[in-house]
Amino acid sequence: MTARQNARRSLVVTRDVEKGEVITEGMLTAKRPSIGIPPNKIDEVIGLTIGANLSSDSVLMPEHIVEDGTFKRIYPSTITSSI
Repeated sequence: MTARQNARRSLVVTRDVEKGEVITEGMLTAKRPSIGIPPNKIDEVIGLTIGANLSSDSVLMPEHIVEDGTFKRIYPSTITSSI
């Protein structure tokens, strides 16, 4: 996608996704509004695990991804300590 196509957009799931599924490029697209994970982070979320059931056209939010080291690098401020 070009920079203009990514402007003010978020990653959105293209189909119903169940908790525990691994994110693939084929299940994501970019749509407005820009309230979720930006499209330029697509390579960083591919291969991570969905932590909630999502319906088709749901905006992919940081809290929908199971925490791991890659996710923490993308959105460190959204991770809270379990201590």
